[in-house]
Amino acid sequence: MPDLAVPPQLINYDPSGQIRFRTASEADAKRLELISFIWSTGLPTNTLPSVMTNIGSAVFAGNLSGINGSLAASADKLDANIAPYDFHGICYLLHPLAINANNRRLVVVNAGHPRGGKTSAPFSYGVNDIVNRLLSEGFKVLMTDMPLVGFNTHRTVVLPNAGGTLTLSQRETAGHNEMFRKLTPPVLPDGTIFRFFLEPMVQGVNYFLSVTPDVLDVSFVGISGGGWMGHMLAALDTRIKQSFPVAGSYPLYIRHEVQTSDDTEQTYAPLYSEIATKNTNGILDTAAGVASWLEIYALGGYGPGRRQIQILNYYDTCCFFGGAFTTYTNFVSNTVEGLGHGKWDFYSDTSITNHWISSNVINNVIMPGLTGTPATPTKGRAGGDKRSAKKTLPRED
Repeated sequence: MPDLAVPPQLINYDPSGQIRFRTASEADAKRLELISFIWSTGLPTNTLPSVMTNIGSAVFAGNLSGINGSLAASADKLDANIAPYDFHGICYLLHPLAINANNRRLVVVNAGHPRGGKTSAPFSYGVNDIVNRLLSEGFKVLMTDMPLVGFNTHRTVVLPNAGGTLTLSQRETAGHNEMFRKLTPPVLPDGTIFRFFLEPMVQGVNYFLSVTPDVLDVSFVGISGGGWMGHMLAALDTRIKQSFPVAGSYPLYIRHEVQTSDDTEQTYAPLYSEIATKNTNGILDTAAGVASWLEIYALGGYGPGRRQIQILNYYDTCCFFGGAFTTYTNFVSNTVEGLGHGKWDFYSDTSITNHWISSNVINNVIMPGLTGTPATPTKGRAGGDKRSAKKTLPRED
């Protein structure tokens, strides 16, 4: 078991240099800067995927293994082409059998890395549990996988300027690291690589909005690399009203002091860079890239009717464990509150000792957050035993 205490060098850490906006207009400008880093022409809210509707129940024994197909009336297969690179990302839009007002609501779900890179691996790690619960309560669900993970098997990229075709040889984390080695400058413009991770979900949301009358809202749930994707997508796309990233990230200054995962998509210096300017001990304390992690967190919760609850497993056996979150949660929460719109909250889950979306989180954080019933996340701090203080968070309409 790793050391879960806050590292001594981070006690009394000052995170004030990690967020460079204090007003709504400054936050809006930072969001636009982040969008432009990835999409030079802006967030592609009008780009639609190719769609095969009502593909049949066999998918639940294949690419959607682990999901209870009896809860779904039908499924659509979405193929998002990231142009002009002809790189494809697959999503599945699941239509629930239950008929109610939640049919006008979408939850994007991403399982991250835990599927082991196998196309046939069933959804687990609590992802199956939250998806089955959402379907049973009438929500539409957009099932997504990271590139080179699970049912996303496409691995060729058409390079610009008649540069030919690049074929990626690896999958999972190794494949993502290969992407950053081979698809960053000078091969592709800086930031473009994040399109391969994020744009299939943007196109999936576009499709849902285009075919759903009187949409109520769009939310996001993800674990591990899926939690990372939730932080990123919510920071970029204000159509994501609520986001619940589980075990998805830590800011770089904590990563440097606590042994945890270092996937390149989470540490890429031009985007996330932090430098030491205030501390004499070399601890990173100032944002220097396009958007620091604390800025990304805040942007994920900032905006009218928006909220993000970051969820970390205190005893996680993989990553982002322990109590170091106490060095930033109050600051991020208060920053978003000061912007005048939105909420940012934190929940430390002590009910499990692994890398999972627990039943506790599903029952007491995610579903109450989506439905407006009382929940127990702690705003900006752990409180009490640093994890267990109860707080009711009414849904913002």
